[in-house]
Amino acid sequence: MNILLAPNSMKGSMNAVEFADAIEHGLLRASDQFTLLKCPVADGGDFTAPILARALNAREIKVPVHDPLGRPIVARYFLTSSRVAIIELTDVSGLGLLLPEEQNPLHTSTYGLGELILAAVTGEASQILIGIGGSATVDGGTGMLQALGVQFYDQDNHLIDGNGAHLVHIHHFEEGDLLQTLRNIPITVICDVSNPLTGPNGAAAVFAPQKGADQAMVSVLEQGLTHWGRMVDVFCNDKIHEQLYTGAAGGVGMTLKAFAGAQLVPGADFVLDTLHFNQKLEWSDLVITGEGLLDRQTSCLKAPFVVATRAKEYNKKVIAFAGGLKEVDYSVFDAAWSITTSPMTLEFSVKNAISLTESLSYNIGKLINELL
Repeated sequence: MNILLAPNSMKGSMNAVEFADAIEHGLLRASDQFTLLKCPVADGGDFTAPILARALNAREIKVPVHDPLGRPIVARYFLTSSRVAIIELTDVSGLGLLLPEEQNPLHTSTYGLGELILAAVTGEASQILIGIGGSATVDGGTGMLQALGVQFYDQDNHLIDGNGAHLVHIHHFEEGDLLQTLRNIPITVICDVSNPLTGPNGAAAVFAPQKGADQAMVSVLEQGLTHWGRMVDVFCNDKIHEQLYTGAAGGVGMTLKAFAGAQLVPGADFVLDTLHFNQKLEWSDLVITGEGLLDRQTSCLKAPFVVATRAKEYNKKVIAFAGGLKEVDYSVFDAAWSITTSPMTLEFSVKNAISLTESLSYNIGKLINELL
């Protein structure tokens, strides 16, 4: 039996490569009748850049930048031989860089993402791919613009930094020369969500609470994004902030489109196309995918859902593994299992995710082998 292993990362536990390796180890222990092909996937969120870098044979370049709270760190981007730079927002402006008590989208900034983009441009990148899932920010991308030379002023003509709290106070801004250089480089923004900038499905209402915001903060951020979105609309002479994907990463998607002419694309489809995933589907008899939690959000074009949807187009059976199951869409998944088979602490399950996945894979492999 030909089995295609195409899991997404399990956030906080395993990246997609480790997830695929764990499934492989368990299945091969269960039977020697399986032929396995590993194709770890992503959707613009965690581990998107390494997945694309593996596929495109890109090398890693490390750069000194600043984290969401302005502290110095070393981040990375990847560069292919054809000078395509691959950047992942989570490496520099991601929620995983902060302790729970540090999470506050009024204060966090995408300044470090701008630094990473600047490094790629000065490194002579001829094209840029940016995965923007997993941000710790709702700054409308203003921190990123600040690092790229844009200056923001309040109504008293005082310089202000780009962050969530200052969005509502932006009175005017001045572009620098760097943006013109950036506009001459094709940029593809790989989005893990399709939400617009504002409103009940916007960046503040939906995602700010996940980044440490209480309801009062959400209100401030919504006002700020609405104000900034209108300024961007005037700048572009278009109602850009109402479009899909502009709310990705707290408005980074909109701002890259408006100021750099970037193309915003659905992340899972972009990654799967780059991996030539459909060709691998043709070879397979069974597909195994997975992520940290299978729930309603999975069906919002997250990687496992898109993997399963494509597999169904080829009449392939699809199994999903996850850290937890909640509202699984069985119209695309033929079966789903949690790696946790009994009540256990979150700390234990995270620490032992690889061994738990291997154990589940072994048991499922035994079951599949009996049915052959």
